[in-house]
Amino acid sequence: MPLVRHTFPVGALGCNCTIVSCPETREALVIDPGDEAPAILDVLARDGLRAVKIVHTHAHFDHVMATGDVSKSTGADVLLHREDRWLYDNAVMQAHNRQRRTTVVTSPRIKIASDRERTSGQISQEGRP
Repeated sequence: MPLVRHTFPVGALGCNCTIVSCPETREALVIDPGDEAPAILDVLARDGLRAVKIVHTHAHFDHVMATGDVSKSTGADVLLHREDRWLYDNAVMQAHNRQRRTTVVTSPRIKIASDRERTSGQISQEGRP
């Protein structure tokens, strides 16, 4: 059964958030949650999905600011490439430099350190080298 992909802009800068889900298990990956947690949580609830992972393509503030709220609400693990950790830890500073509102960013629980594949239900994701 093919995966379902839903992409929509979130936040003041219009970061593209993508939710990839398995229609059988209803498990989902949230990719780049931006800074608009309520919109993401609404899509998950509307579609009857359970976020199990939050994946970041990179750690610019407009891609990560909703991470804490989405993770707290869903219990999803946060994945981030180890080379982006400094940017992630300084997302609030990035937002201040762009004169944007800020929020607390949750620390990632899982760091992607290689190109090895990870799976969740029928969803698999690969880290970048």
